[in-house]
Amino acid sequence: MLQSLIQSIMKRKLLFIATIFIFTAVASHNARAQWECVGGPRSMNCFANNGENLFATSWGSGIFRSTDSGATWILIDSSLGDLTFRSLATFAGSIFAGSSDYHGVFRSSDNGISWESDTSDMDSNIFVDNIAVFGNTLFIWGDWRGNTPISRSTDTGRTWVPSSTQGMSFGMTRGGGVFGVNGTNLFAGGTGVYLSTDNGETWNDRSNGLGGTPVSFATIGTYLFAGSSGGVFRSSDSGGSWEAASNGIDDIDILSLATSGSNIFAVSPARIYLSTDSGNSWASVTPLGSILGGFNYVYAADGYLFAGSSVDSVWRRPLSDFNNSAVSPATSINNSLTTYPNPFTDKTTITISPSESGVAEISVVNLLGEEVARIFNGELSAGEHSFLWDKPTGLTAGMYECIVRMNGTSQELPLMLER
Repeated sequence: MLQSLIQSIMKRKLLFIATIFIFTAVASHNARAQWECVGGPRSMNCFANNGENLFATSWGSGIFRSTDSGATWILIDSSLGDLTFRSLATFAGSIFAGSSDYHGVFRSSDNGISWESDTSDMDSNIFVDNIAVFGNTLFIWGDWRGNTPISRSTDTGRTWVPSSTQGMSFGMTRGGGVFGVNGTNLFAGGTGVYLSTDNGETWNDRSNGLGGTPVSFATIGTYLFAGSSGGVFRSSDSGGSWEAASNGIDDIDILSLATSGSNIFAVSPARIYLSTDSGNSWASVTPLGSILGGFNYVYAADGYLFAGSSVDSVWRRPLSDFNNSAVSPATSINNSLTTYPNPFTDKTTITISPSESGVAEISVVNLLGEEVARIFNGELSAGEHSFLWDKPTGLTAGMYECIVRMNGTSQELPLMLER
């Protein structure tokens, strides 16, 4: 009899583990439904749009083009050989691609069918970190190993001349950087932020209050945003001063920024965030469930938000999904959602500990995502709260999920009901 009891317990445990796995897969699939995986380049690190086509580059996979708003992608850099690219720009009917393995800049005037080198008049050992279009001038930032890190071209890339680094700390800029444009101001971000108002002739330090190393710039109205290794920062005075604007962002290592209308998106290695109030607050809009490798880039074009995974393919979601979104400051639940006992037969206690007060909704759904019980809906203060789910009627034994939604965040935990 003891042996039969042990076997029964083991079977229930195995069923519980297997059902959790199946439930998690189903829940992740349902939550991802608003996002679409469109394939294309893996480890994508840059996008560009020339009004007709989308272009993307990825680590070790080359340059891709899409003619249908990112639904499908084709490789277009077969004539370039085995090169790696990390920067793209479109300007004056051409697309420019910067090589990250010391082969300079390449230009295509036929949507990527053919390419020609654009750095014949420069040192051949050019690592191109970023390409920017500022007015009628192209700028590239690279590692010249003894020369200036910034060059510019006023003839659509046919010839390049070194740009001044007056006002910059040269040692700070040699490792690579990024450009940002805000009206008539050109910003360059390395270890700090520098501003030029004379087309790169002189630069002024604009790093006051900025934390971390800037890797991306974005503009909404009079605000200039910088995504950095220290979070998102915002300036309303052309970089004269910066303030932290990361409320609701859990991961301070920001890899990319993108804007669409009054919406700004930020991507960290693990999540994608949206702010609809100029960076005052953020909420996660990440596909639920794990995406292989996380994310490293976001880009808004052709009516879609595109997200590049560090290892996986390209994902997209209609920008209309984010219009009129009411995003509240995200409240952390501190991963404290617990239930006991679990598995259970007639009742279980659900406990959460929000770090801030706010409106909370606690519900239970089945494997189809249908709500079977509403546990709580109302205001919760910070601290620990427990709720009893007692005698669930009309439900069959099996796997369910407890979902807590609070101020723009959600947390899920599988529940196993036994009869």
